[in-house]
Amino acid sequence: MALYNKLNGRYNNKGQYNSPLTHLSYTEDGSYFIEYKNGGQEWCGLDIDKSDLYSLGKLISVSVGPNGSYVIVGAKNMIWDGVPERMEQLLMSRTQRCVGSAQLGYNGSYYLEYCDGKMYFEGLPNSLTEVLEDEKYYVEHVVLDPDSYNYYCKTEKGRIWVGPMCLTNHLTADLRLSPAEIFFSNSSIKSEFSDGNCIFELAKDLEYGIVSAEDIELIRVVRVDGCFHSLDNRRLKAFKLAGLDSIPVQILPAHPTIVGKIYRLRDYGRTIKIRN
Repeated sequence: MALYNKLNGRYNNKGQYNSPLTHLSYTEDGSYFIEYKNGGQEWCGLDIDKSDLYSLGKLISVSVGPNGSYVIVGAKNMIWDGVPERMEQLLMSRTQRCVGSAQLGYNGSYYLEYCDGKMYFEGLPNSLTEVLEDEKYYVEHVVLDPDSYNYYCKTEKGRIWVGPMCLTNHLTADLRLSPAEIFFSNSSIKSEFSDGNCIFELAKDLEYGIVSAEDIELIRVVRVDGCFHSLDNRRLKAFKLAGLDSIPVQILPAHPTIVGKIYRLRDYGRTIKIRN
């Protein structure tokens, strides 16, 4: 909460300019490390000596792990504390200036990559391990979550990740739209979702901030005659009822079947009937 308040206050203060972030890593126990574009640095819950940071040069990789552990890679040097034993052995056995990325994960897991492309890792989820061990993938970037087995991996063939819905929405959304700008693609919908939850209850929770649109699967839209139409009409109705300003959406090609269906709607999808 302390980190959230710090960043929320810093970047929602329209009366002052604040330098953007270049590095941010944190854990649920409140430890964090921040670096700003202007060179400023802040940290909490980490045993770091300022003089050690000066020796690093430009920062390349920052990872804060459980129980105050961290590994910070710079262009000239690197520092770490509390990392898994095997990871520390690797860091000490090879030239430290050759480290390209170091990540601390959940339950003693880690990922270490050197500038020559050599990778070392341990304790990672099977889905990520399979990608890292497959020679057909050129791995460009890996980020581990220190509080769970969630991860993000970018390869030359695409991206894979395991994480909360807000991460999936962020990575797959094409843009943000106001629900008021989006039309429906059906004439009627059921009042409940497939899991039994009610549209009106979700709308109420959204309106009062109990849940966020970021934590709900984004809606897919198609563009027909310059207008956006939702393929996920029940979620759109809940967003409209909640009076949200904007939501993330994914744009899909408009299949002829969908286009024909929209043309047959009485009011082109501006309204929708809720069935009991």
